[in-house]
Formats: sequence, C-alpha cells, structure tokens
Amino acid sequence: MIQMGIVMGCQPLLSYNYGAKDKARMAEVIKKLAILTCGVGLAATLVCYMFRHAVIGIFLKEEAAIAMGEELVIYLMIGAPFLGIYQIAVNFLQAAKNARAAIVASVLRQGVILIPMLYLMHAAFGYIGIALSHTVTDIAAALIGLFLFLRQYRKFMAS
Repeated sequence: MIQMGIVMGCQPLLSYNYGAKDKARMAEVIKKLAILTCGVGLAATLVCYMFRHAVIGIFLKEEAAIAMGEELVIYLMIGAPFLGIYQIAVNFLQAAKNARAAIVASVLRQGVILIPMLYLMHAAFGYIGIALSHTVTDIAAALIGLFLFLRQYRKFMAS
C-alpha cells in the first residue's frame, strides 16, 4: 500500500511530463520511483520477516497458529519488492493515456491471475500454496506490467 501511495502521489508528475513530452525528466522520475518503491518493498519485506513472530503474536496466542503464520508471511512477502514495478507500470500507462493497457495491468493482479492461481497452488502445495499464489501473482503481474510499460515508454521516448 505504501508503494501504491508513492506512485499515485507521483501520478500528476508522470502525466505532466508525458503531456509536456519532457523525456529527460520522465526518465528521471521513473528511475527514482523504481528505486524508491522497490526499496520500500524490500524494506517492508525485511521488517516483516524480522518481526513476524512479534506481529503475529499480537493477533494470535496459540503457538501452532503463530508458527503457521510465520511460515506464510515469508511466502507472502517475497513478491513485495516487485510491486513497485507493477504500480509504476499501471500509473505510467494511465498517464500515457493508454487506458486499455492500464486496465489490463490493473485487473491482472487481483483477478485474472490470482483467482486461478489460488486454486492451482492450493491443489499442488496445500495451505502454503495459498501464500505462494500471491507471490507468483505479484511477480507475474509485475513482469506483464513491465512489458506493457516498456512498450509504451519506448513509444514515448521515440516520439
């Protein structure tokens, strides 16, 4: 959510630079956003990993449930650093007036990929598969978003 907020806060900057065709500034904004959002994702992953027992212990008291939660958090957080790329892709596509690609990228993560992945991964790996499905979905959505972003970004830079 922090990554999303950072990128959404920069949405006007992306739109302005796109409209002004300021390629140098757009490249700088994208670079800084990528570093910031991926860094925040990595930091959040590390914090959640290091303090997972304490955080889960706030909500659960049964040791077996805490142990299960600690295991699941690891899998759930692996994809967090990649979400910055995904958020940049979606917001850049919106700024670039490419509504179709922005919608495709937006529905990938929580719909098109996640729902089937939940069933497949649960069938293959049990309850761990539910957590893994989120990681696989986050990484897949980031890669597809990156592809869509690069295609639009290259058009922008060539214009």
